[in-house]
Amino acid sequence: MWKLDNLEIKPATLDFSSSGQAKREVSQLFSNGIELINALELVDWDPDHTQFLICEECGFVHCEPGGGVGFRKSGPLVLMLPAEEYVWGERQDKQEYRPPPYLTKRGIPYLTVSTYEDLRSMHSSFPAVDQIRDLNLREAALLFHWTAPLHILGDPPVISTRRDIVTGSSEGDYVEPFDRLEDLLRAQYEDKSPAHLRAPLSNERVVSFYLQAAEFVQWDALVFDGSEYRLLVDSTYVIAPR
Repeated sequence: MWKLDNLEIKPATLDFSSSGQAKREVSQLFSNGIELINALELVDWDPDHTQFLICEECGFVHCEPGGGVGFRKSGPLVLMLPAEEYVWGERQDKQEYRPPPYLTKRGIPYLTVSTYEDLRSMHSSFPAVDQIRDLNLREAALLFHWTAPLHILGDPPVISTRRDIVTGSSEGDYVEPFDRLEDLLRAQYEDKSPAHLRAPLSNERVVSFYLQAAEFVQWDALVFDGSEYRLLVDSTYVIAPR
């Protein structure tokens, strides 16, 4: 996952003359020089999916395909996931709702709720936190799948694991915990009930897998409390039902 910092809102002018309109003054959101949103005033904050990169020839949402995200919140985090239509939709949806290039290249962007509130105080276009849709278990499964290292789980949402690069685990034999990981991922892809991202509890042991491809990677992928496994996103956040 990619934590958004050094956030800036900059003024810009978009020229819509090619579509018979006048120039339009807009505000653009950047993180470390990367443009996240190109026209804050024109974003349609749909609770299901939102286009962050809007056509700069006319300013109309979905005139130009791509730039789609699912804006979600969970606990202290606000997340920018790939749009649901892109992940589970038909072929044409995958073109229309494909994520912004920065999401594909750098990973899932996120920021803390407090940072989001700071942004909202800087620009009124951002919706209130309580208007952002809560993360559900299927979306949390997508977050886990998308952030897994070395493409070990295949392309979301199809689970196509590369067990050939797993050399072991912190449990010794990796087969049983890896079976549980796949079972959990499949089950959560079928579950739209509310999810909660939280830190591991003191009674939960982190389960790591050791991966060897072009590089060696220790992947902290699960926690285990003695009776139940849970998925661990980005080696940091436990996926739990809310």
